[in-house]
Amino acid sequence: MVYQPLWPFLEFEGLEGDALVARYREVYLSHYVKDASGQPRIWTDWTGAQIKFSSFRFDHAFTDTQNYRQGLDHEHFSIERAKRMLWIEQVLDATAGTIFRYGSSRQSDRGQTLKRRTFLVNEENYLVVLNDPVKNGKPFEFITAYAITDLDYLTRLKQTSVLLETRKPKR
Repeated sequence: MVYQPLWPFLEFEGLEGDALVARYREVYLSHYVKDASGQPRIWTDWTGAQIKFSSFRFDHAFTDTQNYRQGLDHEHFSIERAKRMLWIEQVLDATAGTIFRYGSSRQSDRGQTLKRRTFLVNEENYLVVLNDPVKNGKPFEFITAYAITDLDYLTRLKQTSVLLETRKPKR
């Protein structure tokens, strides 16, 4: 059986290198960050929580690295992450698949407690990560989204997070 993703990939024929990265950046900025009039977009997930996407997150969210905790988080543009860019909206809306919503916290290198909300699409092993609001009434902040290929990491994620909700496909 041929793999059929839950949602279509975003691909651009005939573009490569810097032109391809620029096109994906343009889509990210216009789709998630600001509307046509230049106003910041605020998204909501299926729970009603507000989410903000920042322009500077593109480089972190759509690059691969082995050492992001050491500050090397913009090493290589990831076409695999970028072509799933429009999946983020689908996950937040819970349009398909079984989605697990997790909460977690960890200590930062500066000793601060960082709280996160993580959405895991079971059928795709696709993860969307948000930082919790710094203050009440503020939106969550988009951090990154990617397909998990390291099953050990997936196991650790499930063991160190609290399952808040399981969202099944709408019928």
